[in-house]
Amino acid sequence: MKNINNRKSGFTLIELLISLSIIALMSGLAFAALNSSRQTANDTRRVGDLKNIQGYLEIYHNRCDHYPGTSDCSATPNPSTWAELSTSLTGIIDPSRFPKDPASNATYYYSYWTDGSNYVLGATLQTNSQSILKESYTGSDFGSSCDKTALKYCIHS
Repeated sequence: MKNINNRKSGFTLIELLISLSIIALMSGLAFAALNSSRQTANDTRRVGDLKNIQGYLEIYHNRCDHYPGTSDCSATPNPSTWAELSTSLTGIIDPSRFPKDPASNATYYYSYWTDGSNYVLGATLQTNSQSILKESYTGSDFGSSCDKTALKYCIHS
């Protein structure tokens, strides 16, 4: 008599392929969710950085009666780049602690009225987060472009 229980135990090739396909699909979904969360976290950091710098600008304004020029208040406002703004605020914040955009190819920006009475701080966001953008200033004052549709987040004096 032949033994009917000759079948070997284990998984078939089809079962293994289906299992691997499911794992790959779930990994892809998890990676996409992680990337989206990272971008949202970067945007939240950008807003926090700009609000911190806004506080430093107000300290500078209280000391000098205008927005940044030099750290000793002797010059008229003139920084035209984020790095120059960092130098202008040296007396208030250590330049090594001055925030940089979390994306390596992006930067924050600073614009001002020539008399030093007003300014705009801005950043380009990675996501279309309406909860963040609803707080943003919209306009093109001070030579800046604060367009929410282009994901520009701005704070002004």
